[in-house]
Amino acid sequence: MMLMAYSAVMYSQCISPDQSGYFMGAEAVEDQTGWAVDDLNGDSYYWMLYPNDIPELAKSGQRFFYSNSTYYTGLPAEDILYSPCFQLDSGKAYELSYWYRVESSTNENLAIFLMSDQNIDSIIFVFADHNGINNEVYMNDVFKFTINTTANYNIGFYYYSDINSSGVLMDDFSFKQICIDTAKAGEDKIICEGDSVALTAEGTGTFSWSSGQTGKTIYVSPTITTEYLLTYTADASGCSATDNVIVTVNQLPTADIAILGNSTICAGDTTTSLELTFTGVGPWTFIGSDGPGDSAVFSGIDTSVITVPVSSYETKTYTILYLIDETTGCADSINKSATITVNQSPLISVSDISICRNENIYLTSPELPLTCEVSSSDYNYEWISEVSLNGALQKSPGSYYSDYTNEVFTVLYPDSTYTLSGKVFTDSDSDEFGIAYIDWNGNGMFDINEEVELFNGIGNGSEMEFSTTITVPSDAKIGVVRLRVMMKWDGVPGACDSYEYGEIEDYKIEIRGEDLNTYEWTGPNGFVSSESNPYLNNVTIDNAGKYFILATSPLGCINADSLNVTVNDLPIISSFNTTGKVTCSGSSDGFGTIIMVGNNEDYMYQWSNGSTIDNISNLPGGDYTVTAIDINGCLTTDVMSLFEPTYFPEVSNITEVNNTDKSIVLNWDRNTETTSYFARMKKTIEPTWTRYFTINSSDTSILINSLEANTEYVFQIRQFMDSSTYSCMIDYIFTTQEEIVNTCDIASSLIVDNVSTSTAKLNWTNDINATSYMVRWRVKAEPGAWRYYTATAGQSSIVIGNLTSETEYEWQIRKFCVGGFYSDFTNLVGSEFTTITSSFCKKASPISASEINTTQVTLNWTTFDNDSAYIVRWRVKAGPGAWRYFNADYGMNRLTIGLLTANTEYEWQIRTFCNDNSSISDFTTLSAFTTLPGCADVANLSQEANVNYAILKWDTVPNADHYLLRWRQEGNLWMYINITKQAGEQQIGCAVCNEMDKLTSNTIYEWQIRAFCNVEGTEYSNFSAIQQFSTLTAKSLEKTIASKRNINTDFNVYPNPFNENFSIEYNIPQNGNVTIELFDLKGQKISTIANKYETEGNHTITNSLSNNNNSNIYFVRFIFNNEVVIKKIVQIK
Repeated sequence: MMLMAYSAVMYSQCISPDQSGYFMGAEAVEDQTGWAVDDLNGDSYYWMLYPNDIPELAKSGQRFFYSNSTYYTGLPAEDILYSPCFQLDSGKAYELSYWYRVESSTNENLAIFLMSDQNIDSIIFVFADHNGINNEVYMNDVFKFTINTTANYNIGFYYYSDINSSGVLMDDFSFKQICIDTAKAGEDKIICEGDSVALTAEGTGTFSWSSGQTGKTIYVSPTITTEYLLTYTADASGCSATDNVIVTVNQLPTADIAILGNSTICAGDTTTSLELTFTGVGPWTFIGSDGPGDSAVFSGIDTSVITVPVSSYETKTYTILYLIDETTGCADSINKSATITVNQSPLISVSDISICRNENIYLTSPELPLTCEVSSSDYNYEWISEVSLNGALQKSPGSYYSDYTNEVFTVLYPDSTYTLSGKVFTDSDSDEFGIAYIDWNGNGMFDINEEVELFNGIGNGSEMEFSTTITVPSDAKIGVVRLRVMMKWDGVPGACDSYEYGEIEDYKIEIRGEDLNTYEWTGPNGFVSSESNPYLNNVTIDNAGKYFILATSPLGCINADSLNVTVNDLPIISSFNTTGKVTCSGSSDGFGTIIMVGNNEDYMYQWSNGSTIDNISNLPGGDYTVTAIDINGCLTTDVMSLFEPTYFPEVSNITEVNNTDKSIVLNWDRNTETTSYFARMKKTIEPTWTRYFTINSSDTSILINSLEANTEYVFQIRQFMDSSTYSCMIDYIFTTQEEIVNTCDIASSLIVDNVSTSTAKLNWTNDINATSYMVRWRVKAEPGAWRYYTATAGQSSIVIGNLTSETEYEWQIRKFCVGGFYSDFTNLVGSEFTTITSSFCKKASPISASEINTTQVTLNWTTFDNDSAYIVRWRVKAGPGAWRYFNADYGMNRLTIGLLTANTEYEWQIRTFCNDNSSISDFTTLSAFTTLPGCADVANLSQEANVNYAILKWDTVPNADHYLLRWRQEGNLWMYINITKQAGEQQIGCAVCNEMDKLTSNTIYEWQIRAFCNVEGTEYSNFSAIQQFSTLTAKSLEKTIASKRNINTDFNVYPNPFNENFSIEYNIPQNGNVTIELFDLKGQKISTIANKYETEGNHTITNSLSNNNNSNIYFVRFIFNNEVVIKKIVQIK
């Protein structure tokens, strides 16, 4: 091995490189002291310091190390370049750096070693072994290393390559000591505002911090995020290093609470809420409270602003006590509060009721709120035997729970003091406790201030008395409240306890005082009633349906409720089956049976004489009141009157004469005060009276004919002074004689003569044995009714009149003879005669009516030369009505009549008087006319049909006061609707309502309408032509409706508060009628904003209150399909 140096003097002392280092730039030979080469292959080509004639190959400066042998020798290259000796210390770190390249783009090999000497066999460590390098541009190697053993070391550059390589170049060699000690200030820290943290470094040495503190561990309390710089000097190496640590300061979370809406609300108002605002990273956890001793934890709040509801039924203060940022862990006390004052709405309670038509009732029943259900066992160890309050006393029948709230126990007044006392039975000698609770505020809960102690831990084993005083609070609820009296063994009873040993009793008490609330009732058919209390007292209700109550407190809080009222028709007493009187003064033979519309068996009865069946008998004269009660408890009262006449003496001294087999004459004494008689007769064996007689007041006898021979009869007679003063009936019994042969023959030789237009003479042969004749005649056609005449003995003809001209009559005669005999009527055949034609006085025909209007018409007829007068008569055809007459002078041929009723059919006729009234014509045939309607007919009818309802439409009639609409299923009975307003449409049926009120799907309906143009209803139009429509099938529509049943009606009023104008926005799920009304604070209705039929969807209405000074608080009531929503709005003036 040939070792060559670049200096004549070899270094005997090694270089101890410091941090400034050793640098060899290959610029001057004298600077390269200590470098040596070794021509390992002995080819005389080795590393050399190249001259400066080709500076472009140097990395810097003019010169560089270069080695090449194969290009010239044809042998592989193997040469090594040794650095000077470096004295390196254990534990210290050093850095080696150099630049290298190839001469041309041939592949070369270069290895770099750490060596213990300038000898190829002293290799300690291989820094790099570059194989196949071909870079013609300098490349840099940098190596950092630590020495474990203090010694002298060299760096070797070993070049080896294949034949024909071109060589390698090395320049800018650098070797220096470096520091590898690092400063470690620790992990970054995160703290909360106001906290401190320890910063702890690593290592052995000195520590200096940018905060001015020294030491391995320091404590810092930054208020903002701060970076701390650590300067560290290692004891071993003396090296210094720096590091930094960041202390991130998270701000403490904050919170705020704000009221969205009004801080003072009415109970049940849900428009007010709280807005909670948080700062920090989030999510957050906070501890909140809505009252003393009542707090809760709310976690996972992931938004910085949240809205929370508030209690709408009691005043509360809501507080954020403590807040935690769940991400940073920072927390802080907040203690921010907001108070919502809740003014109570009036307490009302109504329930559905069933009443009788026109009944005066309480529409609401003062029901008690049910605080809680309680129970106690029926053990005979403890019980409340009696309770007394304000003079009212209730004795208890046993030891079980007793509910006496079906009626008011007593009445109390605010600010008054009363004694509550009673008696209890105790089986034990001690440990008995008694408490009373009175729900003064009527909120349905027994509060702590509503508790009254009766006795505490006492007992005597038997009956014991208690007594205490109570004072009604000044603000007690006006109305009914609950009193609960409780006793319990071995413990104080709680208001809602249920236990085995003890007893509980509930009472209803009424607090009377000034009720400052106002109440308004509305109901069907425009029913409205304003009351100063929540009950409708003495109000007549005759319309079934839903009734609504709106209660308003002095502070403007409202409460609403509704109830369904079923109105049952009253029983109808049709009549009484009675004679209506007793037979005479002092009699008790009156009777009567009530006749109901319907079955008598369906009713209960209560007569004023105590009878409970439908008939009474054996009654003296007087009034008898009966009440009929149906299954619904509805009742009707009527009076059956039995007339009892004033005393009048009976008919006296009845005797008989001329008793034959067919007749008898009865005589009696006449009372000079008698004005008439009543008589009747029957066979004694007959059950009922068969003959009645008319007797003149001056008569003292009666001839009774047509009797049967050898038969017993009873004759009764009473005499009258006047209609209210008459005698009792008196009986007279007689028996007819044996049968006698009738010698009274039929009348003969019937002749009619002297027949005129209106008279005729009837003739017969007189029989000397006849006592009288009965003559009768009638119009033969139809036939007409008989007309009678009684002819006396010896008479053989009569002239009958008032006949109709040109008419055929028939007649008969019956003969009455001595002995009570009478003949049969003569035969009708051959008796006919016909009145003559009135040719000299003609009927004034033809007749006609003209110039017809609503109340007037002109009647026209034909006149004749010999007329002297006319009688015109007319009447309403229906009924018919009574005739009205007018005498017209001769020569008149028309008459205008008035005071007629519009839209009414009349009939009329006329009779002519001729020849100075010596003859008259018959009346003309009836002729009819109809007055014009007082109103125009309703026109342009149409309808919109749905599944269960329809909207009927028409053009309104000018000046119409109201309309009468009637509708029905095809072929069924009409149903009527009286529309008391100027309207152009009406809904029948409904979509969401009781089934009985809906129309039937897929069914044909008919309807008509007429207009009335005055309140009295005397001027009206004709009914319109019948309109028909069919309801839709329910198949598809039911699905649609079902899908909408869960869609609540949206109703909003904005802005609120408002200045002059506000808008009402609502969304309805289906077509229907919408009513919107505005009320002031006193509950008085200001206006009806809308009352119309709307289609499904969104609608907006704007209303103005610019000139209204009544109030600044109003209520908007929205009604749709029996759903009622009420919104309170506030005006800012």
